[in-house]
Amino acid sequence: MNIKIRIKTIRKNCCFFIFGLMIILMGCNPENIVNKPVANFDFNPKENIKITDTIKFSNNSENSNLYLWDFGDGTISIIKEPNHVYESYGSFNVTLISTNESLSDTISKTITISEVITLNKNTSSIDVDNDGIIDFSVNINGFSGGHTATSNILFVAYNDYSIITDSVFVDHFILNIKDTLKMYTPKKFTLGDTIKSSNIFTQKSAFLASFYSQWMVSNYNMNYWISQDTKYVGYLKIVGNKSKIGWIKINVPDFYSAYLISYKIPTACDRLIIDK
Repeated sequence: MNIKIRIKTIRKNCCFFIFGLMIILMGCNPENIVNKPVANFDFNPKENIKITDTIKFSNNSENSNLYLWDFGDGTISIIKEPNHVYESYGSFNVTLISTNESLSDTISKTITISEVITLNKNTSSIDVDNDGIIDFSVNINGFSGGHTATSNILFVAYNDYSIITDSVFVDHFILNIKDTLKMYTPKKFTLGDTIKSSNIFTQKSAFLASFYSQWMVSNYNMNYWISQDTKYVGYLKIVGNKSKIGWIKINVPDFYSAYLISYKIPTACDRLIIDK
């Protein structure tokens, strides 16, 4: 009987020993007792992010309660779901480290702060410096009735902005007598051209296209910008003794429509190469 009791005691002590050893081994490998964190995040907006835009980060990490954000611009945060504003253009590698008591996980994503903003097809006005005030607009108006038809596509600058322009001379017939009509139109730039702040002519408004027809009385046709190709309007803003230059990409397929495609945020410089 004593022998059996001793055997049971030995077996029990062995079980305690093995169990204790397992605890020690598990303590040496925390993955066996603590769920490994999974770092993950999202952000909004994702496209056309401009300087001064507030980016909101959503933390989708699992099994973690401590967080370290590195926004790639020299700033960090330990808030679970921070907001951030970038102060310069470029691509930034955002890194999130998610941690619990024992383990951590890391994930990185790239955010691009763009100088070139893509527009929706139906956009008719632009706030190029993102201050909440409209800086440029395309105004289309026309009339058709009786013996008269007319249409105008006018490009307009507001605030301290102006449009780099050319002057064109259009044949104007009045009672079949030819005359010349001088009109201002945005200067057409193409990809690779350089926009300069000096030796240029600017206006606050200029026609992209215009025509007028009154049967047997008067007519003219200014179709300088009408094309299936896209071109660029250069714009300028003088701030003190410094210039800010940008461009707006436009397509004018006919006398009744104009599409703003994209624009370059104004840059402080004396000349700007159109490269996108």
